[in-house]
Amino acid sequence: MTPIAGTSTGSVERFVNLGRGRVVPYPEPSSDAATKIGKANRRVDTKAEVLLRSSLHRRGLRFRKDHLVRVSGVRVRPDIVFTRIKLAVFVDGCFWHGCPDHQHIPKRNREYWVPKLLANVERDRRVDAALACAGWVAERIWEHEENDCAADRVQRLVYALTDALPGSTPAELPGTRREDLLDVRHDGLGELVGQRRTFSEERRQAQAVERNSDPAAQDLPVDA
Repeated sequence: MTPIAGTSTGSVERFVNLGRGRVVPYPEPSSDAATKIGKANRRVDTKAEVLLRSSLHRRGLRFRKDHLVRVSGVRVRPDIVFTRIKLAVFVDGCFWHGCPDHQHIPKRNREYWVPKLLANVERDRRVDAALACAGWVAERIWEHEENDCAADRVQRLVYALTDALPGSTPAELPGTRREDLLDVRHDGLGELVGQRRTFSEERRQAQAVERNSDPAAQDLPVDA
């Protein structure tokens, strides 16, 4: 969001560039309290993020937080990143990311908030698509979700995606409730694992073709 100046009849009016050609009026705060609330919004380490990270860490899972991922011309910092299995977890705020149950668009400055919040949702979709094209899995969790349920979902994905890695075995994974969590019949993890294995195999085949066609690459290791 980049404020830009503009002139209106006999006065100065501020605008905000939302990107992709969208310029909207700057949302002038209605009160000092509104200004204080706006400044208090956190980009990282929200309460929901901290709770989820703590739960996952207690379960023995290790990850990076706010880690920069570059894919298909997109730069994004997921809240929780499992780099080895290419799993990006986003803990989305209900207001900022368009929760169908809890988002309430402010009545004041609607000419700003409506396109701003819509742009947020569109950006999320672009990010998810770019990650998917690069072989990543993007998992989005609403801040209102029960923490243990959210942690269970992430842990199931970690187990499933780790199983899809070449040479991985269940014994290498942390946690004590694997059989209860990894139920592919009910949550579509079987299809996800199959897609990941297909992606990995296609990637290895492409690397093999590249190695065979480039003599200088004969001594390079194949990326598993």
